[in-house]
Amino acid sequence: CWFHPAHFDSVKVMKRCDGGEDPGRAMKMLKNMVQPHGFGTIGAVQSALGSHDQIGDRHDGKDEGGKHRHYVSRLGGKGNWHARAQMRAWFSFQNCCKGLPMTFMGTEILQENWWHVDQHHRMN
Repeated sequence: CWFHPAHFDSVKVMKRCDGGEDPGRAMKMLKNMVQPHGFGTIGAVQSALGSHDQIGDRHDGKDEGGKHRHYVSRLGGKGNWHARAQMRAWFSFQNCCKGLPMTFMGTEILQENWWHVDQHHRMN
């Protein structure tokens, strides 16, 4: 079972860091990411940092207001030391969560921007 809420919950938790969500709710989201209810040890695939659904770009960055990006781009880009630190923390956290961690291509090396299967959209 793909556990997609982990990605969206991680985005909500990061918004909390910018003065958004209730901290109590953020802790509940983190707890559910570590040990999702209703799934066995390997019954879920964790993709807190996103998958092709969140990173893929089918409309030149216009889909969802241009938010189809690698996670590091949402945090400020790989040139931002704070974004790199947050990515390392999220990558480590995801790999400690219950289930199978799924890391989309390039996320582990701080790939930025968006991804598309068309040759003229591929990253250099």
